[in-house]
Amino acid sequence: MWEWTFENDNGNLQEMQWARNYVKDWNRLCQEGRGLLIYGNVGSGKTYMAAAIANALLEEEKRVLMRNFVWISDIFVFDAESKLNELSSYDLLVLDDLGAERRSKFAQQNVFNVVDRRWSSGKPMIITTNLTPEKMAKAEDQGLYRIYDRILGCCEPIRVVGPSQRK
Repeated sequence: MWEWTFENDNGNLQEMQWARNYVKDWNRLCQEGRGLLIYGNVGSGKTYMAAAIANALLEEEKRVLMRNFVWISDIFVFDAESKLNELSSYDLLVLDDLGAERRSKFAQQNVFNVVDRRWSSGKPMIITTNLTPEKMAKAEDQGLYRIYDRILGCCEPIRVVGPSQRK
């Protein structure tokens, strides 16, 4: 994903300006703990947008980590605290593909712990998902609702529209 940059953007994604503005306003947004919730259809360019932001901030020597929710849901009990501390140490944490993680209570608790730690510390996250903010706000599962409520509280929703970019 190192090549997923603003410079290599094919111009098909008009929402990419949001990403550029996020990097431009990084110092203020970071201080405010403001992240992004990038949502849309499968293949629409959400992950590319998130990676372009991450790569631009890495070029500015910010500490950025990008992981997917499957990785988060697989954190083991015996090293959970050290992983949470590590994930909390980054200036920006990019979490890809919310909703694709395993649906066990253990996996859900891992996701909650990571999101809650970032939210309570005031450090920004960028999250990509196929879920709409409306669907997240109406989650019937209490555990999911707790996760989504924190995300919606600290991440600005950006809808990415268009056909799959993978074709």
